[in-house]
Amino acid sequence: MKKLIKALKQHAYTQTIFTLALRGFGVLFLFGISFLMTNNFPPSVVGEYEFIRVFLLVTGSICLLGTDVSIIYFSGKLKALGSFSSIKKVYYSILKIVSVLSLVLVFLFFLFFTKENVNAFFEDSFYDIILKSFICLIFYVITLFNSETLRALDKTVLSELFRNIFKYVPLGIGIFLQIKYPSYLSISEYYVYGFVVLFLCSQLAVLYQFNNMVSTKHEQGYKAKDIIRISWPMGFSSFIMFLLLSVDVFLLKKHFGNDYVAYYAIAVKLITILSIIIISFNINVSPEIAELYSLRKTSSLQNTVADLAKKVFLINVFLALGMVIFIKPILLAFGSEYIVIKDTFYILIISQLFTSAFGVVPVYLNMTGRAKVYQAILIVSLIINIILNLILIPKYGINGAAFTFTFTVIFWNICVVVYVYRKDKIKLSFL
Repeated sequence: MKKLIKALKQHAYTQTIFTLALRGFGVLFLFGISFLMTNNFPPSVVGEYEFIRVFLLVTGSICLLGTDVSIIYFSGKLKALGSFSSIKKVYYSILKIVSVLSLVLVFLFFLFFTKENVNAFFEDSFYDIILKSFICLIFYVITLFNSETLRALDKTVLSELFRNIFKYVPLGIGIFLQIKYPSYLSISEYYVYGFVVLFLCSQLAVLYQFNNMVSTKHEQGYKAKDIIRISWPMGFSSFIMFLLLSVDVFLLKKHFGNDYVAYYAIAVKLITILSIIIISFNINVSPEIAELYSLRKTSSLQNTVADLAKKVFLINVFLALGMVIFIKPILLAFGSEYIVIKDTFYILIISQLFTSAFGVVPVYLNMTGRAKVYQAILIVSLIINIILNLILIPKYGINGAAFTFTFTVIFWNICVVVYVYRKDKIKLSFL
């Protein structure tokens, strides 16, 4: 209790606890919206929304180009230089970059894609909602960037509110309105148009923080090319990861339609509960890994990663067991149609349990200065993922997608584990 009280008094720990609490609440909020959606609308409507959500994730990551991560890097660097107010110049430079990239992507869409070939590819009348997504892309991208800017400005709680709760408020309102006024807008349109409102709110929040910022004597400036040079490697891994999470959705949409996208999305959401445990532990241990590696304290580093892996694995085994036992009533809570994903869930949960046994794989290479190695592993994993999805999804549907995802996750975890053991003689497992 003494250690806990002492930790709570420290600002960093307090922010971490608030962050984790908000992420947990955000997950509950998202599940609440999912329950409301699946119980009031057919899977085809839910699937369309899930497809657009993933579509914006991928296109948005291209436009952001890692700037949502680099703004935090610049924040720390400018603080160290005693020129924190220069973050405003960096912010506006990045704002121009992401705005131009968003507009270029929209231009390319109009240039190379027509209504006929888009609808023919998906074998559905899908062009209109994709067009609306592209039109609102700039608002989506700037909203995400503003959320991370608030984190860079040390407004972590407000940042988490935008990231995990505010982002889904327009969708929640849209669901209630759609139930009452079904002919007005679709669920997907409420989600897409909501980012116009979120853009305005997040922009006002950032400008308010800038207005209250005290200027420093020594101002630092960065050219656009320097910002891009620093930013894009930070966003590359995220982009590859988003592709890994979207190829299956695109192929399911093409071959089986929106219904199967909805089924698969719910199965993936259920296993994210286990992912949160992994992420939560990694948030706290990442700085320690970097420090111990820099000091060459191999023994302490081994104990740290093994202890974390053991804790994460045991917690997730307990959670996974509970979910497996009660999977039928859990799926029925979403609607009777979703019981078909029971086997899919079993396949997907294997991937998370395997990941849990090697708790720090997502951060170890980044924290030890070998992000490029991790990127190379992810690229190979993406190629394998695309090939397997192309083969298995047309034949086995959502179970083929789940098997591909599980195989890919196990593959890149094993690659990292083998690489780290050969280079550092560190076992990323408690086994």
